[in-house]
Amino acid sequence: MNTLFCMLQVTKCNSPKLGVNLAAKRACPKTCGSCTPCTYEQKKCESEKTCFDKSPQWCQFALKGKCSEASSHGLVVRKHCRVTCEECRPCKAPPVYQAPPCSNDCEDLRDDCPRLATEMRYCTYPDYTDWMQSNCKLSCGLCKKCRAPPKLPSLISAPPAPPQGYKPTPTPTDEPISTYSPEDVYAILSELYGNDTDNGTSITKKKFGPENTLQYEVKRECKQYKIQMQASLQEQCLAAHNYYRCLHNVPELEYDDILATSAYSYAIKMANDGMYGAASVKPSLVGIDREQDVGENIAWQMNRYNQFNIYQAVSGWYAEGLNYDHENPGYNDKTSHFTQLVWKGSSKVGCGLKKRGNEIYIVAHYQAAGNVPMKFPANVKPPKNACKAQCSSGRCQGNNAEKSTCNCGQGRQYDAPVCTGGCVAFCPKPYGYRGMWKERCAGSVSCTCLKPGYGYGRRFGATCR
Repeated sequence: MNTLFCMLQVTKCNSPKLGVNLAAKRACPKTCGSCTPCTYEQKKCESEKTCFDKSPQWCQFALKGKCSEASSHGLVVRKHCRVTCEECRPCKAPPVYQAPPCSNDCEDLRDDCPRLATEMRYCTYPDYTDWMQSNCKLSCGLCKKCRAPPKLPSLISAPPAPPQGYKPTPTPTDEPISTYSPEDVYAILSELYGNDTDNGTSITKKKFGPENTLQYEVKRECKQYKIQMQASLQEQCLAAHNYYRCLHNVPELEYDDILATSAYSYAIKMANDGMYGAASVKPSLVGIDREQDVGENIAWQMNRYNQFNIYQAVSGWYAEGLNYDHENPGYNDKTSHFTQLVWKGSSKVGCGLKKRGNEIYIVAHYQAAGNVPMKFPANVKPPKNACKAQCSSGRCQGNNAEKSTCNCGQGRQYDAPVCTGGCVAFCPKPYGYRGMWKERCAGSVSCTCLKPGYGYGRRFGATCR
């Protein structure tokens, strides 16, 4: 019997009316406790024709524990993933997925193979399967290109060159050799890093300890990315990602063409899957659309005169961090984009953008993948310089504690967060509100939440300048 139907019959299982009681127990014996379900080992095995997983996409939710949910979502997961949810026991063990072999000869013989595979879907079309397998192996996922081994840095790096005109003072061999004087060290640091505050780097002399030991502090300031129409997709992707990663003091990402290709291919796939609106936005399949060790972030927007870009997408992902609890680190569906964005273990990124009418799809692929269980404390660091305002109508974060300000209200008639300087804001949609509402935004001047009746025009929710 339907699970949702039986959920509604729970109150009738112990009804004092005998007819109602018997009808409920006859229709839903498991829900009423009239029987004990068989264990997985006790179930009779079924053939592969009836016991199989119908949809790998739904089975991704099964791996997250959705099988046991007593909801319509859990019902659909159990229906499409009978093997994964242990709803049936196959007589033969299901085949274990194996990644396609790595080969240096894995390549497409035609330039239009990516379009034939993603847009036309000829890889699975019976009339073209044999031809595609012979001419478009890479695009059909029958093999994968072997990656070149990474260039490992030398364990012994050469010391920086001394300033011009420097002459070392001879010292006895039995005493430690002092390579440079303090003035020479300052000159070398200035030559390596510069001392230009406009470039975001400054070097200052400081004395520490009772002996006033002279030391040098190199301070790097995160420079916020400004949108430039002539900037390429690669430049926008790298600048936006590395700005927010700099705020958390994690290494910068490098751009990878292979990741960019897989991201763009999946953006095309979502735009041409025959579905419209938010229903077309879904995570890619690991091992099919992207490799096992590749993480993913997806953004989508639809409106008239759409100008959605990479920087706005990355800023929206980062704004999820206002809901992340650094004291209790771990995975959360509402902050997964943020944690992948600032994941310390990721070193490469590639971005893809596809526009279809008024819709824009943006995909970013990362390597190594983030959101790995039990590794959040070591890879998701709190922002190094930030102020925050947590108010009843939302929250915001100023990205530079020395220049940004954060408070609630600021003379308004309701408790709204207000942050200045480089900032992000998160404004949850009020319950029952049916108008246009923007939940997240990022700005370089100010960020706040506008409530209906206090804003201007039809712009309500997160507002940034």
